[in-house]
Amino acid sequence: PVLQEYSIDSMRRWIVVHYFLQIVFGVACFLALYFAGYPDLAFVFSTFWPPSRFPVFIMGVLAGLLRVVDAGAYDPVLSLTQRKDRDSEWWARRGGARGGGVLA
Repeated sequence: PVLQEYSIDSMRRWIVVHYFLQIVFGVACFLALYFAGYPDLAFVFSTFWPPSRFPVFIMGVLAGLLRVVDAGAYDPVLSLTQRKDRDSEWWARRGGARGGGVLA
């Protein structure tokens, strides 16, 4: 209920804040465990441990609320799939180039 009371600008701001929060918390958790002598657990705790992923959950909740509250938040110009200058041939070339890069 508290998140629903935020303004549209506040929701956008908090999404950015939680993005950086999850990076900082994940890196701090990883480095702390890595230098404490637990390199195998460092990755697991920084990526799979639910408290380290909580900011990502909050980002999703805020993005969902933003989408419901502000229908104008969706801008087809910014959408990768809705752009008129990108047809199926463009996607085929792009996907082929990326796939070739991965295999190389």
